[in-house]
Amino acid sequence: ERPMDKVLEIDEEINREIDELQTVRQEIRSALDQLEDENLKLLMEYRYIDGMTWEQVAEKMDYSRQWVTSLHRTALQKIKLTCC
Repeated sequence: ERPMDKVLEIDEEINREIDELQTVRQEIRSALDQLEDENLKLLMEYRYIDGMTWEQVAEKMDYSRQWVTSLHRTALQKIKLTCC
């Protein structure tokens, strides 16, 4: 196999993975759109869209880590997931 063929193959694989990630991101955003509470939505976006740790989310929102995890639990209860 020629090196350029390998590069093209890897490029195609990367593009497929990017497409899959964009689909997942859109599914997450659709789920988060169910949240009417803007604080809950923001918390979930920080965590699941921006990839922040719980500590980073807590700091960004000026909450304790414990309060953030409590709000997270509340948000999860309000989101109706269509899965599997």
